[in-house]
Amino acid sequence: MGKELYSVSEFAARTSLSNKTIYRKVLRGDIPSVRVGTQVRIPAWYLQDLTSRPGELPVWMRREVNS
Repeated sequence: MGKELYSVSEFAARTSLSNKTIYRKVLRGDIPSVRVGTQVRIPAWYLQDLTSRPGELPVWMRREVNS
C-alpha cells in the first residue's frame, strides 16, 4: 500500500511551491485536503492527477506562474 496522504511540506516539496502557497490554496479550496487532528493532509490522488498531465497546469497554478 502506497502513501495515501501528503503533509503540506511533502506536497510543497514535490510541486516546488512554498508551504505558505499550499496552505493558501487549501484555504481557498483550490487544493483538496483533509484534516487529521490539527494537521492538513493532501490526498495522494491529487498529486498523481497533477503529474499525470504534463504541460497542463491547473487554473490555480497558472495564476501563480503568471503572477
